Amino acid sequence: MGNLSNKVIRLVNNKSDSNFSISFHHQIKLATKKLNKSSSYQIYSALFSFEFAIYLANIISKANNDSTFKIGIIAPYRAQADIIDKLTVSAKIPSNIDIQVGTIHGFQGDECDIIISVFNTPPSISTSNSMFLNKRNIVNVSISRARDYLFIVMPDDNTENINNLELIRKVENLCKNSNSYSEFNSNKIEQLMFGNSSWIEENTFSTSHQNVNVYKLPEKHYEIRSEDSAVDIQIVDKK
Repeated sequence: MGNLSNKVIRLVNNKSDSNFSISFHHQIKLATKKLNKSSSYQIYSALFSFEFAIYLANIISKANNDSTFKIGIIAPYRAQADIIDKLTVSAKIPSNIDIQVGTIHGFQGDECDIIISVFNTPPSISTSNSMFLNKRNIVNVSISRARDYLFIVMPDDNTENINNLELIRKVENLCKNSNSYSEFNSNKIEQLMFGNSSWIEENTFSTSHQNVNVYKLPEKHYEIRSEDSAVDIQIVDKK
């Protein structure tokens, strides 16, 4: 891994095990899960990365309405990339902003003005070389496709077994030794975007699919129902 010449901003997901309240005063933890027992996803980091990309898109468009900018969001796992991609497709994006979402395989040889690298982990973090975030080609592509700005979304230092991500730690140290590096907890970015440091948590309802489901009108902006083989997200615009 060489030197990073672009602006590096590490966004720390300090809600990797956030409790999201559901009906009957129960709680559900939106920790990392696996889709079809193979592809990892983490709802909070997916929602956060999507909202952050839209926030950047609107700011850039207003400041540069005569120029085209490309924002790329790279996730290591297909399930995570698909969730962010489908959220992005549903959003109203300024015409001069192009947002691309995918795994590293979709970004081979391609560059964007801004890259958001989402380092969501599997449920169990190990030192195994078979884990995506321990593979050098995965990490290299994730951090080398930004022309101007690289944003890294990753779990905070209190995440269990986080030190097993040796390559990610090397990237972190490389970033910190660069001339342009900043670090923020995700709640600080939420405060900037929404004026509320817990906006995503307070505006998300999450539960699992049941054999029998009775739905009322949605009460939150994001209504999420997940199971081993599917993730459903309903977006409720109350504006």
